[in-house]
Amino acid sequence: MAKKVIVTGASRGIGFELVQKYAEAGHEVIALSRNSDRLEQLKEACLKLNPKAIVHILSFDLAEGDIAAQLMPFIESCFQHVDILINNAGALVAKPFTEISAEELERIYHVNVLSVFKLTQELIPKLSNNAHIVNISSVGGVQGSVKFSGLSAVSYTHLQAHETLRYLVCRLLLEKK
Repeated sequence: MAKKVIVTGASRGIGFELVQKYAEAGHEVIALSRNSDRLEQLKEACLKLNPKAIVHILSFDLAEGDIAAQLMPFIESCFQHVDILINNAGALVAKPFTEISAEELERIYHVNVLSVFKLTQELIPKLSNNAHIVNISSVGGVQGSVKFSGLSAVSYTHLQAHETLRYLVCRLLLEKK
């Protein structure tokens, strides 16, 4: 049975590959990224792998966009329920710690942490009983990085947020049953 899958950060890397794998296997996918050109390329690649693939694409900035007002109507127009949510979007600033501005740190935090919370909160009523949520993060939150110090701090917060969300979503899904 085809699953309904949402992948954030789908324009390259892990997200790009995951969308292709799900589409090739016959699952219906919503691919989200800021980069509309790369999303178009992704959709074409998926259709080459599986001519019957159903891939919905949306250029959406998780740091700037309103998830409830702008993203949820799109998701609801595509899916009645969600089986798999993959929070893969990530941002980083490749600067020394002393050069990272507050605005840059806020953007990283919005993409890597707050958007995960907001999107998961909005999707809870739409999650199927056997839904899966996968949060992809950097190992920098566990071991740290001098090169990407801002990302390390945010990745650690992302890791802790994941643990909190795991507990809360499990409780909410059990209550739905």
